[in-house]
Formats: sequence, structure tokens, C-alpha cells
Amino acid sequence: MSAGWFAAGILTASHLSVSLFTLFLFAVVFLCCALAGLWLRWAGMAAVIAGLLCLLGGMRYRMATDGLPAHHLMQYTDRETQVDLRGRVSDEPQQVGNRTRVVLEVEEIVLSDTTFTTCGKALIQIYELQIGAGYGDRIELRVWLRRPSFARNPG
Repeated sequence: MSAGWFAAGILTASHLSVSLFTLFLFAVVFLCCALAGLWLRWAGMAAVIAGLLCLLGGMRYRMATDGLPAHHLMQYTDRETQVDLRGRVSDEPQQVGNRTRVVLEVEEIVLSDTTFTTCGKALIQIYELQIGAGYGDRIELRVWLRRPSFARNPG
């Protein structure tokens, strides 16, 4: 259940504009309340610990995303429409089963006929289609742009 509260903090921080410093201050307050509650044997400790875990999840999200430049590719993810990405293939495409994986060093993104200069890498997966591009080639692709999934334990 604690992982659920941590994940809730990550999800909440991804939708709210709260600074890392603010989250840190609240986490310190919640930690002080948790320590006082342990000392006084307070019955409502579960809620305080859940809040602390939620704040820690939000802090983790902010630490992972706040250091990015304003025009980074992550600022354009999770949209309801496809986008056009232009950039340079920064690694040899890999054929894995029925899909091709391409690492693209993105230079531009096109949203609703408006082109924005951006930076960052995107792992593009193309299903049931051979791509005729190699390392260093400049390409343009229409894609659904999503945030990468968190690292998981294999198996």
C-alpha cells in the first residue's frame, strides 16, 4: 500500500505546479508530526505516514523533471494528438521482433502546424515497418509522444 501512496504523489505532482522546495517543507512538517505521533502514540499515524509518502513521491517526480530546460521534449508529452518530430538518428536502429526501435535526438516538434525548437532524446518504436534510416540520418516521424515508463525489475 505504501507504493500506492508514493505513486499517488508522483501522479499528483505531474499535474500540479508545486515547487520542490514547497514539497520539501511540507515533508519536513509531516515528518515532525510523524515523530511526535510516535512519541505520543497517536492513533492517526497512518494518515500522516500516507501523506509523507505522497509528498516523497511528489519530490521524486520534481527532482527528475525540474532540471530540464523549458524547451525540453518532456514538456510536450502525454498529448491527446499525434505530433511530428524532426531530428537525427543518434543510434543504429534495432530490429526486435516485429518492431524497429529508433533513438531520435529531437530538434523540432510540430504541434497544430506550429514548429517549436526542442531538445531531448526519444525512443521511437515502429511496428511492422522497416525504416530506411541509419545512424546520423535526419528524419521526421508522426508519433504519439508519451513519457517513458519507470524502470522495473526484470522478470
